Amino acid sequence: QRGRLNYVSARIARRMVERGAAQSYAELDANWMAGYLLSDDELFAEIQQVALAACRRAAQSIASTDSVYLGALVSELAGRLEVNYEAALDSRRKLQALFPPASGVRADP
Repeated sequence: QRGRLNYVSARIARRMVERGAAQSYAELDANWMAGYLLSDDELFAEIQQVALAACRRAAQSIASTDSVYLGALVSELAGRLEVNYEAALDSRRKLQALFPPASGVRADP
């Protein structure tokens, strides 16, 4: 909403345009993107896999430095990602029950 993109929001925006849920990036807003991610289980899982792969690459890079501290930080992050993913899946199920996934096309208010 403040004009900053991270990997997740950029990936959601790209997917919405690729799948025809949005005609252009200019029309997207944070609420619509969050709703779209709620309905796209495949994209949600893909984003999690990208995060875990980044942790694995970081761990491999750190292994050659013998830094116990950095290794512990990366391991902690990977562990939190896995725990948070399970919690997020549970939250998604609850939200999907309240807001069943639609076609991903924005409804006019």
